[in-house]
Amino acid sequence: MKRAAKTLFLLITMISFFSGCEMRNQPDWVVYHSDEDGIYLYDQANIEKDEKRNLLKVWDGALLSDVYRKNMVHPRTKDGSLPEEMAALSVVRNLETMDCANKKYKLSIVVLYDSSGKLLLSGYDEDHPEWKHILSLMFRHQDGSVLRARYKTDPSGWRNIVPGSHGDFLRKAVCKS
Repeated sequence: MKRAAKTLFLLITMISFFSGCEMRNQPDWVVYHSDEDGIYLYDQANIEKDEKRNLLKVWDGALLSDVYRKNMVHPRTKDGSLPEEMAALSVVRNLETMDCANKKYKLSIVVLYDSSGKLLLSGYDEDHPEWKHILSLMFRHQDGSVLRARYKTDPSGWRNIVPGSHGDFLRKAVCKS
């Protein structure tokens, strides 16, 4: 497991290096959570803080497990709710703005890769049907159940961080005093 985690960590680091994302420093990916779905990381070296408004921008991501792809992604590619190439989904990266004081977040961009680093999808449009299916894969409770909260909680795009979710684990990791 350690070797696989290390290999996946190197993969996501290489992807971030070659993806053209503007970063001030070399990425420093830190694991903040892992479960049967995969390994969840954030880039500790490139967190942008807005101290006045208690906001921060952070790149985070997931290295998805084979079990997750088999149980969650493959059925949706077979039923047509996700494009066939999404069956190879392996790495998810997000640029998020976190409102630490109010326990809210806003997604700016989502980037999806296969295991070889090939870009599958980049952007973010929660109103597009394809994104709705992808978001339903991403927004899950710790126990694996889909979050039943609406994606948008206000007109500006801020969403509440659901306690016990992967987003809550990320908040706890990056919103340290």
